[in-house]
Amino acid sequence: MKRSVWWLGWLGVLALAGLFLPTRVQAAGHRDDAPPQQVVVGQDFVLEAGESVPGDLVVLGGRATLQPGSTVLGDVVVMGGSLEARGIIQGQAVVMGGRAVLDGTLGQDLVVMGGQIHLRDQARVQGDVVLVGGTLRRDPGAVVHGRVVRTFSWGRGTGSTFAPAGPGSGLAMLYQQVVRTAWAGLKAVVYAALAMLTALFAPQALQRTATAAERYPLHSAGAGFLAMVLAAVLAVVLTITLVGIPLVVVLALVMGLLYWLGLFSLGWLLGHRLVQALGRAWPLVAEAGLGTLLLVLLMAAVDVVACIGWALHLAVVLVAQGAAVLTVLGTRPAEATLEQVATSIQTPSTPPAPPAPTA
Repeated sequence: MKRSVWWLGWLGVLALAGLFLPTRVQAAGHRDDAPPQQVVVGQDFVLEAGESVPGDLVVLGGRATLQPGSTVLGDVVVMGGSLEARGIIQGQAVVMGGRAVLDGTLGQDLVVMGGQIHLRDQARVQGDVVLVGGTLRRDPGAVVHGRVVRTFSWGRGTGSTFAPAGPGSGLAMLYQQVVRTAWAGLKAVVYAALAMLTALFAPQALQRTATAAERYPLHSAGAGFLAMVLAAVLAVVLTITLVGIPLVVVLALVMGLLYWLGLFSLGWLLGHRLVQALGRAWPLVAEAGLGTLLLVLLMAAVDVVACIGWALHLAVVLVAQGAAVLTVLGTRPAEATLEQVATSIQTPSTPPAPPAPTA
């Protein structure tokens, strides 16, 4: 099976998926028959002055800009992009993995996970400001009527769920670092225990997934990326249809199983190689527990490296999740899936021979 055929196949699947993705959604004035939710995938969105979004605004992989005089009557959700809001948002604003700049009015809470918050002088937040990992900058004129909650965060700002001292305090920074380290250790122990249970009850699935990640890391990363994109799009579609909202929970469970199986498999592979290097022979369960413990601690350690930490973490997630996809949650070898995909997209190299002329 040629590697070029495999990559052409993935590109073809991504291209076909792109045909069905919602493209740019133009903002318009308020209409009674307007949809309750507007979605923009892979593009920037600009809401001009005098325009309004009658419901929620969801932007995936792009930048959302709300000009002064614009209004969003519902919530604003931005994933993998940034938000610059100088207009009015009547609901709440949620930004995942990006920057939020607020210089307007927000009717409810502002939540940013893994990014930055900049509250400018004209910012008015009626609810809370919640920052999970990242930095907070607050200009003197910014007004927050609720609480400012900073969890595993650093930089300027006021209020924190873990820091008992004021901003810039050395004691507060030390306290946050202690809590962050303790949380990483607790998470590593819990994941190691789950990996041991997985190795105990599903050893073959663990080994198949680990083999796929070791032999086909690029293929696994591609499959993991495709799975994340399709899952995000499907979640948005199910949410829009309302009747499919319960299926979003099922989708989240499936994606969680893919990630955990892949992560535990990488942990077992790390533990197995380490035990081999030491010239020892440990049971599969012990190798899985040791390797997962070390892997989770290493992932927590590289997260503090601003330049490459997020990239290394993302690479582990994509390879882990993709390996579980290739093995269909460890139920079949990865080679079977790769061969099936390559066979389905491969075209005959020569055209069929024309039928023989009849006498």
